[in-house]
Amino acid sequence: MCFEATAAMGNTAVALQAVGLVTSTSGSYYKSKADKAAYEYQAAVQRNAGQIDEWRARDALERGKVAEINQRAKTSQVAGAQAARFAARGLAFEGSPMEVLAGTEAMGEADATTIRDNASREAWALRQSAATSRSNADLLMRRARAESPGSAAFTSLLGGAGAVASSWYRVRTGRY
Repeated sequence: MCFEATAAMGNTAVALQAVGLVTSTSGSYYKSKADKAAYEYQAAVQRNAGQIDEWRARDALERGKVAEINQRAKTSQVAGAQAARFAARGLAFEGSPMEVLAGTEAMGEADATTIRDNASREAWALRQSAATSRSNADLLMRRARAESPGSAAFTSLLGGAGAVASSWYRVRTGRY
């Protein structure tokens, strides 16, 4: 009677182990499938982020061009107003008045150049960010392609099948 109860418990344990194997195999399959989908989604997000950064870089350059043109126009207005004040006072356009106008033009050009350079730096940084996002998207897609739900399930099945077979053999031979 004791042997029969032990054998029945052994058979039950093997059956439960087999059910666990099926559950584990199924879980491995669906986890790998979910990982693959997550990698693909993250890759799409990264590609979109890269595209947005590229658009922002183009916008930065365009804003920089407009601001540079506006700065040069402001400089011309200031220089024109200075020249008008000098002329209204009867000053000749030589010596100090010319130095003032030259200084205004030089400072205005420096400001315009700074605006252009700042826009270029902003665009460069955004393009670097876009490149990083595209690189991340490529990496995530490689990971997605490497995910194989079938292989994950098969590996899980193989690993667990050995344990179930070993348990079954011990129950059949009475070597608990």
